[in-house]
Parts: sequence; C-alpha cells; structure tokens
Amino acid sequence: MLDLNFQPWRRALLCWGVCLLLLSGCGAAGPLGHPAHTLKTGEVSGAVGFSTKIVSSAVKNQIADGQSASGTDADEAESAFFQGVLLEHVLAPGPASWVNARVGLEGNREAGLSFYGRTVRIDGRQGFSNEHWALSFGLGLSALMRNLVTQDADETSNVGRFAGTEYTSENGSFGIDLPILLGWRGGPLQAWLGPRAGMRRLRGTIAQMQNTFAELEATQLFLSSHTGASVRLGGISLLVETVVSRHWFDATVDFEGGTAPLSRSAEMTGWSIEPTLGLTGHF
Repeated sequence: MLDLNFQPWRRALLCWGVCLLLLSGCGAAGPLGHPAHTLKTGEVSGAVGFSTKIVSSAVKNQIADGQSASGTDADEAESAFFQGVLLEHVLAPGPASWVNARVGLEGNREAGLSFYGRTVRIDGRQGFSNEHWALSFGLGLSALMRNLVTQDADETSNVGRFAGTEYTSENGSFGIDLPILLGWRGGPLQAWLGPRAGMRRLRGTIAQMQNTFAELEATQLFLSSHTGASVRLGGISLLVETVVSRHWFDATVDFEGGTAPLSRSAEMTGWSIEPTLGLTGHF
C-alpha cells in the first residue's frame, strides 16, 4: 500500500510538482491564491487556478500603437514600439494559469511556493488569528526564469532600427512584494481582503544573429487590492479572488553602435484587473 505519511515539506513538493507538470508553460498572473488564516502546523495544501488579466484602455492603446508602429518617423515609431512591446510583455494581458503549494509552520506561520507561467515566487507569512478572524503579514520573492522570445523579420513592423530584422530577446527579472490580508471564516466559508505592494526589476538583451543589439532595463512598481472567498467541501476548497492593480514603469533600452540616439526611455502607468478561479486540495 502507498504510504502517504510524508513529512510536510515532502508532501508540499509532491503537490506542487504534480500541478507544475499539468500547467507548465502558461502565461503569468498574480493572485495570492490563499486566505488570511494560515494553515495548521504540518498541514499542506496544493492549488491550481486560472485567471484572466484585463488591462485599462490606456494600456491597450499603447500596446496597439506599438504593434501598428511604422518607420515613417523613426523617433516616434521606435518609442511607440518599445513602450508597446514592454507593456505587453510585463503585464501579459489575457488568460493565464497558476499553481502553488503551501505548508503550515509552528507559531502561526506559513510558507509557500508558487508558479505563474515563467515566474517562480517563494513566500512566507506570519498570522495572528482566533476562531473567526485573522490578520497576516507576508513577504514574497519572485524571479522570472530565462525567457527567450524570437521575432521573425516578416512579423516585425517597419520600425527604425528594428525594421525588417530578425531578432531575439532574452530577459529575466527579480521582485519583492509585501501582502497584508484581513480575513474571516465561519464553518466551511472564508473571506479575505487586503493590499499588496511590490517591485520588479527586469533586465535583458536584444540580439541580431547572436550579436548583442540592445540592452533593456526596466523597473515596475505596483499596488494591488486582493479580495477573495472560498468554500471548503471535505478536502477540497473552491476559491475565487479578484486582484485590482495600479502599475508604474520606468524603462530604458540602450543600443549598441554609433547610431544616435543611443538610448530610448519610457515612463508608463496603467491599471489591470484579474478575476481568478481555483481549486485547493488539503492534506
């Protein structure tokens, strides 16, 4: 008979590994995927979820301007192309999936490991709770795994130094976020809400024929509001969560060679909303 009496951390890795095999390769999203109450010491959970990121009309317009940019005015076209591609990459509007595994620790603490498409996040939090109410303070660290994007010549717009050029873009990032959740539970029902502030730093290169063409640096700041609820039926919980976020970007791309100008910069802001649905298994 299969022995499931693993140590808590081994069970957590097993849950997360199964979810990862099922959903790897999906787009990035940003729900927390857990209530304010922490798990009991030794309890393990594994969650699988889907979300849709909807961006504000201003962000949509900037992405569309980048996609339709032409080389008539190289200065304006390059700037529009740069802003549009960056916003589309960093905010990633559209459907996405996520998985996470969590384990309860002594002292009303909890640790978690999450996967959002190409981004891995590890976090810990301290809870303060009674039978019905809870307040938790968390700290999350995230990293974007190696991301290689190839753009064929026939897919590019006629945009300045990008015109008719086949290129690749390789980038990565790291980030930190601080979520605070206030929650209530009664029987099988739980509800929670709270803010989350964070920062992400992105660096990358753009290459033509394996030769470095430009270097990219960007900083993203965000402030989110998380509202969620779940109902538990036996060992399974159905979870819904909505994330409303305000984003600020500051980015620079530096071109190699002597062509002026040597760099482009952009400052952008935008809103996004992410409705999320998930299932959590408790072990």
